[in-house]
Amino acid sequence: MKSSRPSSKKQILFFVAGVVLLTAVFHIYIIREAKSVSSMAVIPLMFIPGLVAIACSNFFGNNLRDLGLVPPKKASMLYAYCIPAVCATLALLILVWADIGKLRWPDTGIMKVLFLRPTLSVLVTGVLVFGEELGWRGYLHTHLMRARIPEPILVTGFIWSVWHWPLILFANHSPSSMPWLSILLFTICMMSFSVILGWLREYSKSVFPCALAHAVHKTWVQIISPEFYVAGPLDPFFGGESGFVLAILYLIIAIYLYRKHIAASNY
Repeated sequence: MKSSRPSSKKQILFFVAGVVLLTAVFHIYIIREAKSVSSMAVIPLMFIPGLVAIACSNFFGNNLRDLGLVPPKKASMLYAYCIPAVCATLALLILVWADIGKLRWPDTGIMKVLFLRPTLSVLVTGVLVFGEELGWRGYLHTHLMRARIPEPILVTGFIWSVWHWPLILFANHSPSSMPWLSILLFTICMMSFSVILGWLREYSKSVFPCALAHAVHKTWVQIISPEFYVAGPLDPFFGGESGFVLAILYLIIAIYLYRKHIAASNY
């Protein structure tokens, strides 16, 4: 008997449409009223992909296990923490070596930066980004794979990147004097990082390593590294998520994972 459940392509359209409509409300508020990604409106914004994913799964009668809500392999959690943390540290050292910025001693205390930030901050951030990952690497990734869309991991990364564009163009996410260059570099960085997250999703069959890696990325890039760093005038083009350095580091790892694992497995 033929299933009445909509195809994965239709489910993808419903998911993307739902995310776009709900996201627009918060994007408009952040851009027009708050004018900053530090606004509390960013918190519900981050949960939208996951909430839409749960709604779509229930509406279309999917199994919630399809979202990757299963225990992960232990090794995948180690990879999830180490890859973004090492990349963030290397990016900091390269920026200092290239004289893009200066190294400094943290004002908040070395114990807080080296012990509380990498643990407690990652856990708190992990709760927030879990909402994103449940949507992107849980629902969207799964249905792109089932629909046999070419290069599903790259498609997920591109949609995820575009989701951030309004905040780069019209708010203060990755500010620079050349916002379109920031968007290009941010997209390269996030699509490369998405390859890493997509590989973790397939390697572990779980969304939890993706959420951990995302949380570690945000914590180390946006919180820990700035504690040790004084940005120079060129930092908007070389540092952070919209700079050359981190984009290149993630791109190198993404190319390796793609050639070694992803392409060979026909994801």
